[in-house]
Amino acid sequence: MIEAVGGQQLGYQFGNGWRSEAEYVFKKKSEYTSGSTTFASSYNHHKVDAERLMLNAYRDYALGYDFSVYGTVGLGIAKVKSDGWQGNTSRQYAASTQNNLAYAIGAGISYAAMERLNLDLGYRYMDMGKIESGYNNFTNARGLKDEQMKARLVSSEFALGVRYLF
Repeated sequence: MIEAVGGQQLGYQFGNGWRSEAEYVFKKKSEYTSGSTTFASSYNHHKVDAERLMLNAYRDYALGYDFSVYGTVGLGIAKVKSDGWQGNTSRQYAASTQNNLAYAIGAGISYAAMERLNLDLGYRYMDMGKIESGYNNFTNARGLKDEQMKARLVSSEFALGVRYLF
């Protein structure tokens, strides 16, 4: 599945092949379903809202003919809200919001289309940590509020970017 997610970046390009940026990625809403065909009423519908603030570093290596390759690493914080339901929408899990350490690693290629304009195409692996919903707000078979949805939030991101050097 391909989805577009927006964000804003502001950075600084040093004269020695290094650059850095601060990045904010807008909130993205995702939904996941999991469960067992043996217990059809136990399908979990997990709703996740995630946004993040990152500090990224890049290292460019010139190839010639205005092309370069780059590697990137990033570290930041992801704000994640997790909730959902089991079986049907009347069986809700409580919402939980958490702030997780996030990290990224990636690589790409850059083309200097004009003197101050670069076009980038890259890939980045992003890990936003373990997430969990609140406990069940419904009565389960044991009469307890002891169920929770848990996941590890990661993404593989392909990016097409335009950089203008001021």
